Amino acid sequence: MSGKSKVGKSDFLGRILIVDDDEGYATVCKLILRKAGYDCDALNSPAQTVSIIRKFDPQLVILDLKMPGVDSFALLTEIVKTFPDIPVIIATGYGSISKAVEVMKLGAVDFLEKPVKSEDLKTIVKHNLALFSDRTKRKPPATQNVYDNFSGMIAQSELMTNLFVNIRKAARSDANVFIFGESGTGKELVARAIHRNSQRAGKPFVIIDCPSLARSVVETELFGYEKGAFTGANKRHPGLFEGANGGSIFFDEINKLDTDLQSKILRVLQERQIRRVGSRDYIQLNVRIITASNVDPMSAIKDGSLLTDLFYRLNVIDMELPPLRERGNDVALLADHFLTHYKNKYESGIRCLSPAVTEALKKYHWPGNIRELQNVIERLVVLDSTDGKVRFRDLPYYIKTTASPTDDYDPTATSFKDSKRLSVHNIEQQYIKDLVRKHGGNKSNAAKEAGISRTTLYRILRS
Repeated sequence: MSGKSKVGKSDFLGRILIVDDDEGYATVCKLILRKAGYDCDALNSPAQTVSIIRKFDPQLVILDLKMPGVDSFALLTEIVKTFPDIPVIIATGYGSISKAVEVMKLGAVDFLEKPVKSEDLKTIVKHNLALFSDRTKRKPPATQNVYDNFSGMIAQSELMTNLFVNIRKAARSDANVFIFGESGTGKELVARAIHRNSQRAGKPFVIIDCPSLARSVVETELFGYEKGAFTGANKRHPGLFEGANGGSIFFDEINKLDTDLQSKILRVLQERQIRRVGSRDYIQLNVRIITASNVDPMSAIKDGSLLTDLFYRLNVIDMELPPLRERGNDVALLADHFLTHYKNKYESGIRCLSPAVTEALKKYHWPGNIRELQNVIERLVVLDSTDGKVRFRDLPYYIKTTASPTDDYDPTATSFKDSKRLSVHNIEQQYIKDLVRKHGGNKSNAAKEAGISRTTLYRILRS
């Protein structure tokens, strides 16, 4: 480590400090970055990190996640606390990606997978220097919430951890992204997170809710129009594409747009220019396209609601959001988050959810996903429990049917009619499960023996 460079920061693209006990690896990274135009140095003695940062005054630190005899989590926390204006990138070996998201919550801005490729190293360094420089102008890092980089998405499950990693990777490029998942899983939040972590952050993020666009005005809304283009066009009106220029545009449920309009969007993607209705002049576009659908894209293509060529243009990077029922303990995390939000909003005396309630929420299948969970928690807060705790008896009927009554369940607090329905449903569901098991998992044969349709059988199993 040579100490503080005598050359000013302005003479380089940026000043980088690499902290890694592997001297050979650190030297290779240092040479790659120096050749790319950065003032870069490497430190192989992690214990000196804080003092060296003070001397070298870097604009970015690359910190190895796993160094013998060093608590990298504690070191990261110290760096972030001591130097809040210096972004830290974590270098991690393959297989430790789940740890990468964990350290990002402690303040790291990004991660590198080791062994790093030359182009990846240069891309990530360039991306984060530019992104952090712009972000500090808009919002001091010390005020940012640990979940801010992921648009407030709260999760600990492996499925979501992998998604966060992919969001980071996607944000480093300008490639189009196609997000698919059930309704209520948070597709818009993912789109926002990609935009927020990209170099387009701070530029427009325009949302187009395709199902809500009236067919008669959708083209003028997207492309804009000139004064006099049609009756009532009293002045020039820029469209949504034009409004998103320089930033990102998010098409939610794009398969709901007419295919003739999808063809025009395909042309925009190919030519990167638009023309307002009533104009002969083209406007050049610099916009990233993020798209979402709550149906399987292949099914949409098959039924003709999504153009094949358009899909392959949009689907450079694909992201599938898991349904809430597959996210394990994330249900409890989200429930507590929404409980805090709504008890503050309504000034409620509710303090917590009982363990039985939490278990019931985790067992429920959540067809409406996060949006449904949010509505359920709001309902519980509005109805308010008298002793400050939400109990099993306070849950909606359709959630109680998915869980067995537990120690805080009071049968006298439920009507005879509801109790009867609950008991009948549990017996009915267990009978169907036994039949399916008897037929080796063959649901068609189980339904046939039960004298019901496959649809009814699936409804009983899922409810």
